[in-house]
Amino acid sequence: MNILIVFGSESDKSIYDPLESVLSKSCSTQFEILSAHRNPNELDILLKTKTFDLIVAGAGLAAHLPGVIASKVKSPVIGLPISASLAGLDATLSILQMPFMVPVLTCGPNKSNEVISFINLLQEHKKLDYDNGINIVLNKTIDSSLYQNEIDRTLLFAKEKEIKISLVDYFDASKLNVVLVMRQEDIKKDMMAIHVPLFNQIDNANPESAIKLFHWLSSGGMWVGVNNTRNALIYYQKLFSRRNI
Repeated sequence: MNILIVFGSESDKSIYDPLESVLSKSCSTQFEILSAHRNPNELDILLKTKTFDLIVAGAGLAAHLPGVIASKVKSPVIGLPISASLAGLDATLSILQMPFMVPVLTCGPNKSNEVISFINLLQEHKKLDYDNGINIVLNKTIDSSLYQNEIDRTLLFAKEKEIKISLVDYFDASKLNVVLVMRQEDIKKDMMAIHVPLFNQIDNANPESAIKLFHWLSSGGMWVGVNNTRNALIYYQKLFSRRNI
């Protein structure tokens, strides 16, 4: 597995050193310090001249680096937020809230262990058959009618893109899973899963929900943005279209 690890600042050494050290033991890694703002030309040249199976990008503050990279490559991108200010809230939300069709997977701030765990799980699960479909896990005790629009557009998108999905109320470790999270208890730590936070219309309009979301990510797991189940499906497509992972 060929991985690019790129961070925006040398000041993040305490985060990227152990990350690179661990991943280099099982993967072919290249490490670079390149800022989306200070080194845009160098970053662009690197991404145009080399291809990677997976890219891990770490950044703090506005944390544009993972999103900029995702806009330029077909490779799956993991964004690692850095706690440079506001306990990493700013960077976490910046990386998490990518638009539809440009998925970036992320986790809580400074949680390089989550990135390592996910990549290890990915390599252990490389024999999983993407063609057998993806489970979308929705807690059966929740009133799903509050989120019916999100469910309906996900089902429609999957049909249009010929992605096999099953809407279920259980987690199946033998399959790929997208976990829809409405409560802390829904989070599946140390599992091969992509989490999608679901907020109803009222909660999604409330800025205080950002703190709840931040606590969810900080507790573990890998995530895509609020009510963006389609991006989770796209991310799995990106991962499993690259069979050398």
